[in-house]
Amino acid sequence: MRRASSSGRRGIWPDRVRSGKDADVLGAVLWVGFYVGLGYTFRDQLAEAAVLAARLGGWAIAIVAGAFGLYLGVKVTRRQILLRQLCIARISLS
Repeated sequence: MRRASSSGRRGIWPDRVRSGKDADVLGAVLWVGFYVGLGYTFRDQLAEAAVLAARLGGWAIAIVAGAFGLYLGVKVTRRQILLRQLCIARISLS
């Protein structure tokens, strides 16, 4: 039988993972490993995108900036519409 923890913290994680350094290292390895794995998986597509960006030159930056601006504009517009609908949907007591 296992003894009760003196700190009162019992959970799903084993005691060795609860230490701060172990959890930090585990989180860092998972975080970096995920993005390295994505880069490895899509390396061919990333190489093609780099070749296309090099061929387009300055236009590549303009296209990316324009797409981001369009995305931001859509998000702001949808938020304003939602806020306007919430303001209209209120029910008064009188």
